[in-house]
Amino acid sequence: MARGRRRIFPFIILASIGLCILFGFILFGSPEDSNSNQGAGDPNQTETPSPTKEISDITYYSILNKFNTLTDVQWKEYVRSINGERVHWVGTVNDVAENEFLGSVSYQVNICMSSYPCVQDVWFTLSKEASLQLNKGQNITFDGDIESSGMEKTDTYLFRVIIHLENPVFIQ
Repeated sequence: MARGRRRIFPFIILASIGLCILFGFILFGSPEDSNSNQGAGDPNQTETPSPTKEISDITYYSILNKFNTLTDVQWKEYVRSINGERVHWVGTVNDVAENEFLGSVSYQVNICMSSYPCVQDVWFTLSKEASLQLNKGQNITFDGDIESSGMEKTDTYLFRVIIHLENPVFIQ
């Protein structure tokens, strides 16, 4: 019996490492993703969003309202329907965090959408140069594409929906 356990132990260790790596790529993307020029530049500079995507009229508060009123099944369907929608919002910088994973560094901007105590209502990643231009408490206007994969699992913090945006662009 002890011999069988010794054979399974290396498999369990390898499987655990593999799952950690897989979840790391799901949460943080591949190293190539964070080395891109996504969001690079002066956050006060006006940039033109992708001309192929129109700005949706979805607001953070409309998403929060849906979360509070829909059933779990309805919520999951709604989240799938808004995935990839481009939004134009105004929020307040709460913090910018430096994250390192597998030798790759990313800079996560945490945005609060209301005056309630908040750590993060919306988040996206920027280049180091762009993130260094941001200050705590700074109001910013930005566009981004909703990445809703985590929202299906009712990704909330103190009854708030946390929204991840891809391809962020600062408007002011």
